[in-house]
Amino acid sequence: MFSTLRAKLFGGYLAILLLVAALGVYAIFSFRSLSAITTSGLDLNAQSTLANVRMYESLVRMNEGSLKILGAEALQGRKFLNEQPSIFYSELRNAQRTVAAALPSVRARISEILTKVEVSWQQYEALLPEFMRKADANPLDARAFYERAMTPVYNELKTLTFSLFEENVTAFQAARQTTSDEARSATVAIITVTLVALGLGFIASVIIARRTTKPLQDISKNLKELQAGNLSARLPVITADELGDVSFEFNRMTERLQIAFSDITHFKELDQMKSDFIAKVSHEFRTPLTSMKMALDLLDRGALGTLNGDQRDLVVTSKKDTDRLDKLIRDLLVISRLESGASREINVSTNAAECFDELIRSLQILFGEKKVSLQVYREEITDVAIVKSDLESVLQNLLSNALKFTPSGGKVGVLMKREDQTLVIIVSDSGIGISASDKERIFEKFVQLKPTDSATPGSVGLGLAIVSEIAKKYNGTAFVESIVGKGSTFTVKLKV
Repeated sequence: MFSTLRAKLFGGYLAILLLVAALGVYAIFSFRSLSAITTSGLDLNAQSTLANVRMYESLVRMNEGSLKILGAEALQGRKFLNEQPSIFYSELRNAQRTVAAALPSVRARISEILTKVEVSWQQYEALLPEFMRKADANPLDARAFYERAMTPVYNELKTLTFSLFEENVTAFQAARQTTSDEARSATVAIITVTLVALGLGFIASVIIARRTTKPLQDISKNLKELQAGNLSARLPVITADELGDVSFEFNRMTERLQIAFSDITHFKELDQMKSDFIAKVSHEFRTPLTSMKMALDLLDRGALGTLNGDQRDLVVTSKKDTDRLDKLIRDLLVISRLESGASREINVSTNAAECFDELIRSLQILFGEKKVSLQVYREEITDVAIVKSDLESVLQNLLSNALKFTPSGGKVGVLMKREDQTLVIIVSDSGIGISASDKERIFEKFVQLKPTDSATPGSVGLGLAIVSEIAKKYNGTAFVESIVGKGSTFTVKLKV
């Protein structure tokens, strides 16, 4: 039959063509199957994840609405509570619809969590009308109801939605593994058939292998980056086939995820509300506190009659307590003003040397009472562009802090100098020192280390936070160097 060379060549070419045709059919089948599995799995997982993220965002906005109703933004709060429940419930239904297509290994767990979410949601939704009714009648009752009844259910819903997100991540990983297995099987088969079909056409088979495996390798690589938390991972869409669709869907999914995680506006708003609340409460405390101080001063001077010993002790103790409370309120107002950026423009001039000397004179008595040596050095720095109260706050807080943590018989040194356009203040002490772990958080609000003897009564850990905020206000820095048991050195640089 193949007696002639032409026939043999034709038979050989025919066999190769048949093998190539079989390869083509098999390749089309494999890639269609792989595309269907990959696109369906990733798309369903993306839909479920997005529904989960929107549920969480809607839940946070409902809680934000409750807080606004309790605060001074009742109109906007009611708007949130009227709009967000339907959004939350709609996304819950979307999540429930997609769970049926999840892999069996995670389907049962996701269904269980969704059932718990729905039960908790029904409880939370049932509480909203009662909360709004109480808010109209008595804000204090509404706040108590919010903390007692609504907050536990809200926290439970948050925990469940986060657990649902973790299960979606698990489902995503399982889908990725299935896709990887299918791709690996298809690649091995295609390469094998190609080698048999082409024989001497090794170069062509290598090219085919590269063209078929490279996109899959990119997908695998980017999926691993996504698993590691790199939401900026993107796949190049260089073809219009199924792999191009997979790349497009992958990119769209990561873009959406990068947006479920970058939108932190509502968290910033909550933080601003907290700062505003502290500032308003502190301001409101000042008026009655002033009246209390005046009344105690009148009693102390005997304006209403002579006090006996016990009465005078009570008045003295009360005056000390009101003084500490007054300092706390002043510190809260200062830190709130600095954080809000209320006065960033510096159009004043202060005699730094004169301000420095005045403050040192006012503190020398305290250092003498504790028998702590105060060593002072400053350059003759006159007019600098800094608010006087800011300079006083930096010096006052650093020196008071050094005195507090330095035992009797110790030494404290303070230096003020100029480096080009920078005012440098250095305060060192021979006190107890600061551990490495505490140095990372010493400038945070409400962080207070306990000295060896006793903390300053009424201190809540705002002094160094104020120093840090003032440094930021002047585009400067504040940092500390310390050795436990040997002392600390605080350095503040202000660009004035």
